[in-house]
Amino acid sequence: MKSKIVIGVIISLILTATTVSTYAGQARKQGAQAGQSQQSNRPQQTDRDRAQTHDQMQNRDRTHVDDMDRQNAKSEKRIRDQDIYGSGLMSDAERNQYRNIYSRLQTQRERDQFQLQHETQMRDRAMQQGKDLVPPGQGQIYGGKLMSVQERNEYREKLRWLKTDQEKAAFEQQHRQLIKERSEALDLKVDETE
Repeated sequence: MKSKIVIGVIISLILTATTVSTYAGQARKQGAQAGQSQQSNRPQQTDRDRAQTHDQMQNRDRTHVDDMDRQNAKSEKRIRDQDIYGSGLMSDAERNQYRNIYSRLQTQRERDQFQLQHETQMRDRAMQQGKDLVPPGQGQIYGGKLMSVQERNEYREKLRWLKTDQEKAAFEQQHRQLIKERSEALDLKVDETE
């Protein structure tokens, strides 16, 4: 009887050991498969991360290059003397200072404020010196010799702020009529230019 109990215990132990080892083997297999699955997912995740990081770096580099291009374009697109309002009333040093200040301004609003202040200063200077103030893009005036400096400067300012070609044509027609009357009153011939 004792031997039957011992044999039963041994068989139970063997069965238990076999069952445990079977479950352990299955667990190891599942763990290995899970590990392989995780490992196979991990490189995909890492590749995805690498691609995303690479894209972010390229975007950052592109932005940096774009910024550098804008800065280079600003310095290459240097403001010419004839594009500065009142440049004829300014010294070389003043024109260079104007360019330096203008190129450092960041927003359109800052540039507009700076330009407005500059134009006011140039109009005052023209009045003080009794000189013509010729805005960029404008030339001589029909009958300008029959006009005072103040009249020529006022004419140019009015013409400068007209928006449409029709407004400009009407303004110039009115001006020509005024000059014609003035020249007839003085018995003078009017040149097409100043």
